[in-house]
Order: sequence, then structure tokens, then C-alpha cells
Amino acid sequence: MKWRVLGFDTPSGRPSGPALQYLADTLEGLGLHTALQPVTIREVEQHNLVAWAGPATAGGLILCGHVDTVPFADQPGWSSDPLTLTVRDDRVYGRGTADMKGFLAQCVAALRGLELDRLTRPLVLAFTA
Repeated sequence: MKWRVLGFDTPSGRPSGPALQYLADTLEGLGLHTALQPVTIREVEQHNLVAWAGPATAGGLILCGHVDTVPFADQPGWSSDPLTLTVRDDRVYGRGTADMKGFLAQCVAALRGLELDRLTRPLVLAFTA
């Protein structure tokens, strides 16, 4: 995924569709089933994403996260592009690296090494606007 999800400008109150469509496409490419749910929040079209793999049985695992971020316009202190992952002095910088896009990227990275056909319980990802 290479942190591409960081490049989507998704502050609260702006559409989340492109970021969640990118995540859906990525997860489908890894073998998960996906569904995008359009919702309107404060007159802005948003989307939620559910992705799943494994058998339809009880006792699975749900991982949840969100793509919206705090707006960065007119915020002081940025010395690099907030929408580009920057590594400096063993730290990562970019809007959403700590909350919550970094977690979403870690979920996708972990799935790359998972054999979905060996799951004995369902695995569900719920990513919201």
C-alpha cells in the first residue's frame, strides 16, 4: 500500500469516497469481499467500507478504523507536505499517521501475509468516514 491512503485529503466534513474506494480496491485485490455504504453526514456524501473474509460463523474478529482527519489548513508547524509520508529522524510525519490512517495501512500490510482460505473464523474490517 506504501501509505498511499495518506495522500487522500479526508478531513472531517469532506467526502471520503475516493479514499475508501482505494482501500476497497486494495482489499479486493488481496481476496477480501467488500461493500461500500454511502451515507450523508451534514449534507456531505461520505462512505463507509466493510471488508470480510473467512467462514460465516460466530467468534470472528472485527478491526475498525476511520479515514477522516483533523483539517491541516492554517495549522502551524508543518515543515513537510501533510499529505505525503515523510520519514525524518526515525519518525514518520503526515496527516493521519498516528490517527488513524497508519493503523489502516498496518491492517492492509498484515493481510498481505495472511492465507485467507485458512481462516476458521470470520475477519471483518470496518472503515468509516
